[in-house]
Amino acid sequence: MKFQINLACELIQYKVSYGASSEKYIAILKQLLDGLNLDEAKNEFDIDVTLSKYEESMVKYYEPFMKENEFMLENYIVNYVFKNLVPYELIFIR
Repeated sequence: MKFQINLACELIQYKVSYGASSEKYIAILKQLLDGLNLDEAKNEFDIDVTLSKYEESMVKYYEPFMKENEFMLENYIVNYVFKNLVPYELIFIR
């Protein structure tokens, strides 16, 4: 789990540093950095504190949300499959 947190933190800090097309997206990433107790300016953090905050957020926010709204992930996956994997050209040829 520590590897994933380190990788995610590096990617988020890279995206915040080099910008993105949406200011709202950058604002949300900065909130994520604050929420996980990551110091964007110093580019350093305590992995144990970050990991405990991540686990706390997972239990407090993510798991209840996904239990109540699991259909969202299912809809996303079905949409992805039809958009990217089903050959529509063959359907319209008939």
